Amino acid sequence: MSDTTVSLPAHLRSTLEPLTEILPRDLHDRLSLCFLDPCSEIPHSLLLAISKWARTEAGRSQLRARGLETSDYSMISLLAGTITSPSSSFPRHVPPPDAAEMARRAASDRKAITAILNALLSIGGAGYAGWWASSRTGWRDEWRVLFALAVAAVVAISEASLYLIWQARKEKPSRQRLILRAQRRPKKEDSGDEDDAAERTAPSRDASDGLRRRQAQPTLK
Repeated sequence: MSDTTVSLPAHLRSTLEPLTEILPRDLHDRLSLCFLDPCSEIPHSLLLAISKWARTEAGRSQLRARGLETSDYSMISLLAGTITSPSSSFPRHVPPPDAAEMARRAASDRKAITAILNALLSIGGAGYAGWWASSRTGWRDEWRVLFALAVAAVVAISEASLYLIWQARKEKPSRQRLILRAQRRPKKEDSGDEDDAAERTAPSRDASDGLRRRQAQPTLK
């Protein structure tokens, strides 16, 4: 805790200011530097040293002479309302993934591994098929090797394209879902507006119907 600092709020400053005249020389100099610090921070070690000094006989007598309470300079009282390392930037907390998210990632990893293995088998099988098919053409071995490599390269490019398409669809949300969500929101708002309009016009309709009934009834003399 020697390098740890805490904030220096107004109530703590007002509590420590009377000590500048009665503290030992080393503590007085360190406390004066903290009062001049624009960051308004004080080392935790300095507060601990002041608290220890306040519990000594010399410290108690000096505090009583100034009309100060010893309990005000305990660590609990000094640290109340302060913030530890206010100028430090702590890393952002990233919560661990839940069980459902981990299961989804595991399933996605298995699918990716299966897709890569299938692609490798397809490339190897296509290359071997090209080598075997070229054996009946009468070509030399050099041309057969080139043909097999060309077939394997074509299959590799197609497999890589399919994998990239699959990966893009997995990472990006479906555009159709976004369109459906955008279409549903105005409908809900329109239906709400229609219900409000119906509620507003219902009393007026009831009043007009009642007026018509009264006009239709014959007047009694």
